[in-house]
Amino acid sequence: LGLPEAQRAPTPDRPFVFLHHEKCAGSSVRRHVVRAAADRNLGFFVPCYDGGGVYREDERCYAFDLANATTLNGGDPATLAAVAGHFQWGVWNEMPSTLLDPPPCLTITRHPVDRAISFFYERVYQREDVGGSRVNDWALADFEWLLGAFRGSAFSMYRDEGLCDQVCKNLLGRATHRGRTEAEVTALGDVATP
Repeated sequence: LGLPEAQRAPTPDRPFVFLHHEKCAGSSVRRHVVRAAADRNLGFFVPCYDGGGVYREDERCYAFDLANATTLNGGDPATLAAVAGHFQWGVWNEMPSTLLDPPPCLTITRHPVDRAISFFYERVYQREDVGGSRVNDWALADFEWLLGAFRGSAFSMYRDEGLCDQVCKNLLGRATHRGRTEAEVTALGDVATP
């Protein structure tokens, strides 16, 4: 079929990369990557996890590239055998071992309607300011606002998120925020968007 060979075990010379898109089962894959890497004593970088493989919802979660990869968080870029997170296409270029050959990479997408419903009930329905009504009760104008202006989590000031085109922007390497606040993106001007 022309498919690439299965990767039996990642190494720093041939790491495994998982690009996580919101509401596409990525949190479960990230947990598995951390467990598998820790069990095999491999260097890994998965934001929100420390070097021991323990989930910590703190500043570790605000990492959207490999700049924060350190031994305390699983390994520095030269020792990483596995990375998983809300990264853009090409994040592996920050790893010395992949400069000449892109590594095995996995990303998961989801049917857009299923993803939108999941996003709505996790991020919108539960909020006091805009939530409370079922998706079927929303007017077209409500959805236009949701698609264009809604910021649904604390992470939205640091990464592109939401329903419009977050997945496409990450896969094309055109995410705007990349770990920056709105003010930092504005200060960078066109540098922030390739």
